[in-house]
Amino acid sequence: MHKCRLTVITLLALGVFPVTNAAAHLGSSLSNQYSALGSHHSTLTTQHSVAGTWLGVLEVQTFKLRIVLKITQTADGKFTAKMDSLDQAANDLPIDTITSEGGVVHFEARAMSLSYEGKLKDNGSEIEGTL
Repeated sequence: MHKCRLTVITLLALGVFPVTNAAAHLGSSLSNQYSALGSHHSTLTTQHSVAGTWLGVLEVQTFKLRIVLKITQTADGKFTAKMDSLDQAANDLPIDTITSEGGVVHFEARAMSLSYEGKLKDNGSEIEGTL
C-alpha cells in the first residue's frame, strides 16, 4: 500500500491580465502570488461563482508546479473545466467532473489520478483545499 501525502493547494482568482502574462509576473511561492495579484483579483458577485480562471501551486516533493484551472459554467448551470500546467507546458488537460455546492469545490481528473476538494473563501477570491 502506498502512502499518499495530501497537498494543500490554494487557487487564486485571476482577473485583469491574461494567464500567459500572469505567469510571467508570479513567483514560485504562494506568498509571492498573493502580493503579485494584489488588486488584480476578479470582481465577483455576492454569489461568488467559481467560473473563471484560477492559479495555484502544486508542490510535489521538492518541485513546485504552477497550475491554472479554467472553469466555465454551461447554460444549464453545470461546470466544466480544463487545467494547464504552466511549468510543464501542458495545456487543456481534461477535468472529468467538477462541482461547486455550498462553497465546496470538488474536481477529478482520472487520467492524472487527481482529486481535489476545496472551500471557496468568503470573499470569493480563493479556494483552499487538498489534492
